[in-house]
Amino acid sequence: IRLTIGQMERITEGAVEIRDIAHIAMSPQHAKALARILSSRVGLYEKQFGPLPDVAAFVNEEQSS
Repeated sequence: IRLTIGQMERITEGAVEIRDIAHIAMSPQHAKALARILSSRVGLYEKQFGPLPDVAAFVNEEQSS
């Protein structure tokens, strides 16, 4: 499994650009372990600071504008 890490930047009011920063290759087993860890950490963060907005909805909204 290949994981691409990127940074989203607003180019104009209706457009965003995602710039690739890193590519990580891992086995499916390691990807599953990473998913569990990330889910746990995000859950702890949200318990402390409240729910995070859905980034996918933000990206879809920007692309449809």
